[in-house]
Amino acid sequence: MTQETAKPTVLVAGGGYAGLLAANRLAGKLGDSARIVLVTLGDTLTDRIRLHEAAARGKNVEHALTRLLNPAIERIDARVLGVNPGARQVTIEQGGAEQQLRYDWLVLALGSRFAQTMPAQGAHALALTSPRSAHALYRTLRGLPKGARVAVVGGGLTAIELSSEIAEAHPRLRVALISRDLAPGLRGPAQQQLKRALEKSGVQLELGKRVTALTTDAVHFADGSQQEVTVSVLASGFSPAALGEHFQLPVDVQGRVPVDAQLRVQGLDNVFAVGDLAAPPAGTIGNGLSSTRMACATAMPLGAHAADQIVRAVQGQALVPYRYSYIVQCISVGRRQGIVASVNADDQPTGRVLSGRTGALVKELICRFVLAAIRLERMFAGLYAWPGRRALPRLPSATPTSLPR
Repeated sequence: MTQETAKPTVLVAGGGYAGLLAANRLAGKLGDSARIVLVTLGDTLTDRIRLHEAAARGKNVEHALTRLLNPAIERIDARVLGVNPGARQVTIEQGGAEQQLRYDWLVLALGSRFAQTMPAQGAHALALTSPRSAHALYRTLRGLPKGARVAVVGGGLTAIELSSEIAEAHPRLRVALISRDLAPGLRGPAQQQLKRALEKSGVQLELGKRVTALTTDAVHFADGSQQEVTVSVLASGFSPAALGEHFQLPVDVQGRVPVDAQLRVQGLDNVFAVGDLAAPPAGTIGNGLSSTRMACATAMPLGAHAADQIVRAVQGQALVPYRYSYIVQCISVGRRQGIVASVNADDQPTGRVLSGRTGALVKELICRFVLAAIRLERMFAGLYAWPGRRALPRLPSATPTSLPR
């Protein structure tokens, strides 16, 4: 128990999709029997899956935490600097001063950061690092003359969605997607339909090219050539949040924190890692042939399961293994087209694809569900479920809180 209160303290470090869902689930299920503390920098959630809409259309992608969090949660606006598992302490920086927070259970949900995979210079080379940088790119795009060339570098979902959104929202511009390959996780019909959708949206595909650097007015290639552009954007996805020397935790070669089947950090019974930062064992995913990709679709189940594990621990029950199965990969191609590719439990395409406006509608509904799930968990803890979850005994929940509108 902590010194401040007779109640156990559950500390959630990180206010992204996984952290908010975990905090709401904990607050609702534990009620007055525990102190739930959320440490996150700022008072908003960035809806990262819509950052490309902010960059292309100026969409607001920040949502007030007061409208997302259970009011019973104690929120601390601070940066997490480190973890000392031996002392059961988290070091935070608040107002320029460092302090220590004690915990009985810790959920580490620090998420991921923009992956800068090559040298990139220029005002908008790294345009998707934050809502602020995304809106700066939007203002620049609005002021570009007809025919200006915009290059998006990357072949993953981030680059695909950004390039198609810009091409649709700014048809006067010449938008190119430059990469060695395109959506390598897709094959067959899904990949072919994706290429057709991108071309239909006005994106010029330049595949098979290896980019080595971005400068203010050019894209540089491995063969020594370069291509002049007006604006270039590196959209190479994300990597786990950087854990410095003050995080006394193990990390794998990718920078993720290995956890066991119960989502506990290796060697620690009271520390759980979730979201993009966590590396669950392959045996918890599908048939054990895949790993956890970084996405809200995987982050939120991890956060929910870790919350349930802590509820079990507080109530003296045995922990249960985490299980997850993939169902689809979905990609926005502007607002009017989408690709929803069916995959098996191990994230391998099955060949079934929804595309066009139907695909766009399904993808939009999935995106809306993300925030809706956090809001619903705020009022009805335990409602959120995920594919592959085993049938588990229902845990007692506190009476749903009457929340202000």
